[in-house]
Amino acid sequence: MTTKGKLVLLRHGQTTYNEQHLMTGQADAPLTPLGEEQAREAGLSFGAIAFDKVYSSTLSRAFNTAVLALDASANNAHLNKNGVWEIEQSPVIMESHAGDFTGMHMDDPRITGYLRSYITPLPNGESDWQVVQRVEKFYRNEILPRIERGETVLVAAHAGIVHAFDVVMGLEIPDPKKGIWGSGHRIANATPIIFEYENGIMTDHHQLENTKVPAAIQPPKSGVSKPKP
Repeated sequence: MTTKGKLVLLRHGQTTYNEQHLMTGQADAPLTPLGEEQAREAGLSFGAIAFDKVYSSTLSRAFNTAVLALDASANNAHLNKNGVWEIEQSPVIMESHAGDFTGMHMDDPRITGYLRSYITPLPNGESDWQVVQRVEKFYRNEILPRIERGETVLVAAHAGIVHAFDVVMGLEIPDPKKGIWGSGHRIANATPIIFEYENGIMTDHHQLENTKVPAAIQPPKSGVSKPKP
């Protein structure tokens, strides 16, 4: 019997740190009013997608993005009997730890001059390799079994986590000298990326449109890709 599953990855909406071009990492920066609008717009783009399971990072920007998106969506099948969205928060899909760079401006020479690599942690923070390792466990243990059963899963998280998912699923090869942030494309705020599966094998992926997000941040991701075995 053929089973068709779906994974939707959603970066949070714009935050106060995004607005000020600050390194966020695991700081709990709140959504801006625009970020809240972006989250609602993401929900409208879902159409009638019914999610069997919703995960979010434990950081408020990801959780609140999920709530606002689900509230705005056309399908409320995932509400519990008390009218509350059932969202499982996991620290495993928190943004990469920026360490000493947390809260610093992106153009600070201490950041721009830092010799970053895939395996080198930020000062008192994480390496991209470490982030990919935790996301891979989450994907293998939490996401794939549900996908193989034909479920539709939403994950609301962060740009670094979406990049890590791409690496885990074999869609992105990290640059050893630059890491997952050196791929040349940005992950847009609150712009859903949908991955289609058949019998647990990815068959297609594409990005939805969010009219509240500036255009040309990155081209739509689409096409057939073979995940890593």
